[in-house]
Amino acid sequence: MGLNIYCKDIDKDVSFPYSYFMRIREAISDAIGLPIYFMEYFLETRDVQLQTIQNINSIHEIYRVGLPISWDIVKSDELHKLICHSDCDGKLSWRAVGKIAKRLKEIKELIKFDKFGIHEKIYDELIELFIEANKIKKDIFFG
Repeated sequence: MGLNIYCKDIDKDVSFPYSYFMRIREAISDAIGLPIYFMEYFLETRDVQLQTIQNINSIHEIYRVGLPISWDIVKSDELHKLICHSDCDGKLSWRAVGKIAKRLKEIKELIKFDKFGIHEKIYDELIELFIEANKIKKDIFFG
């Protein structure tokens, strides 16, 4: 069992275990300075470790902001749509995946593939799938 990310009109998909999608989320979040395990929806998913605080200047700032951190108060980024997406169903619009692919390409050099156990080839395949779906104006599905 695992996650299959696909476009109904493209003979290509990207598949991996559900846990791998979480590692992709972690790697993207790390690259953009988002403290994912302090964020709304993610705080309860793992014991919070202080080393995950990378873009927050101090413990005092965490208390000031409050936990979990609401997505409404962080700077908006197209990647949030991918990070927050369900890992078992749903879809992303062709417009969204075009913007997400662009951002994934922009941050690629910041992704710590080894640290998060992500294969660069799978990262690239995800970008290619999103670009192709955007070109033909077809949504991407998760299942």
